[in-house]
Amino acid sequence: MAGDGMSCNRGDSEKRALSLVKEGLFGTISANDPVCDSRCMFGFNSDEADCFAGFLSSLAPNANLSLFPDFVSPDGFIEHFRVSASSGKGGGSKYFERQSEIKKQVEGMVEELYSSTNEEDGLFSTLSAAYVQPDAKYWDFANSFKRSWRKHMESRSKYLEQDASPRHQAFLVEMSQFGLEMFEIINIDGLDDRCFGDLYEPEHLNNYRLSRDRYLLSWILENADGINYVIFLSADRLVEVIHVPMIPTLIKFLRWDYCIMGSRVVEMHSVGNVLTTVD
Repeated sequence: MAGDGMSCNRGDSEKRALSLVKEGLFGTISANDPVCDSRCMFGFNSDEADCFAGFLSSLAPNANLSLFPDFVSPDGFIEHFRVSASSGKGGGSKYFERQSEIKKQVEGMVEELYSSTNEEDGLFSTLSAAYVQPDAKYWDFANSFKRSWRKHMESRSKYLEQDASPRHQAFLVEMSQFGLEMFEIINIDGLDDRCFGDLYEPEHLNNYRLSRDRYLLSWILENADGINYVIFLSADRLVEVIHVPMIPTLIKFLRWDYCIMGSRVVEMHSVGNVLTTVD
């Protein structure tokens, strides 16, 4: 059940997210013989990666769209939820509210375009608009992540009363909001503004990556309580699958902390129609 999200047809958001995860992990490889892209896997050995690929391929949507979890298989489940980096009143999301407004405005543009086009002229018509998104802030994101996690853990507890032994338990967390950038902070004494060639190249990520966030990784480890995997789908559709028990080892790879900052994002929408006359 997608939490903190825009209103949509029940189940469509979840199916889309899982489809993007499979595309990111498997690429064009046949679904009959799925092999995960190792660059997307964090804390897996080859056997565990193959097992996870098989589990992912065996999932089916929950027949009851109102119940936890969103996807089930004989071996476990995946629950999907969305998070944002722009909090609103009462713990809501300014970003999701703005997205709902934009959707209505774009639908209005489409209606206006088709109602004003002269079919006899066969003209090409377009309408365009720019929308400023709410500012992204890291602590809004972290709080949205933790709030949604806790809510879905409560639903999970009720579900486990009926099925106490799922082998695979995963949360699929989708961050569709752009504008949260990460800058690696390299902190070495004695540099004195000296150049050290290509040894000193801090990583800059245009969109947030969960695998680089020492704070939230540690929080997940403390609050997983049996969740095996966290699948993170970023705004630019990059997929990360984190094996929760291996988070302590993953954190050891993070030599430096990251500065995580929000930036202003302008979203462009254009709708067009080409009408051709038939002789």
